[in-house]
Amino acid sequence: MVELRLDTVQASTMPKDCFMSVRLGDVQKISRLGPSRLFRFPPAVTTRKGKIEVFQRIGAYNLDVDSMRHAKNEVAVDCAACGFGWLGLRVGLETPAKLPAAHEEKTVHHAKIAHKV
Repeated sequence: MVELRLDTVQASTMPKDCFMSVRLGDVQKISRLGPSRLFRFPPAVTTRKGKIEVFQRIGAYNLDVDSMRHAKNEVAVDCAACGFGWLGLRVGLETPAKLPAAHEEKTVHHAKIAHKV
């Protein structure tokens, strides 16, 4: 396991609602910008090169997955506060075929609308 700790030295000029991303190889971790964060990467990460990025939220949409079970839905993400208007997205819930118990793995999908600060 690889653990990286990021401690902010100076962040007073950073805008509100910032996030930092740390990537090692194909694994990316994202967290709210704060005074100190520990990022843990699995032992399978063999690369020793990575990237740190800082993002600011420009829009958000609260999603109710239960109401999307049988149809594709169009949602509008409000990005107007940052001067970008609305982002229209078509959202469809897809359930993959069940794998045998020995091969099951949990997958988490995150989608954020952000721009680099």
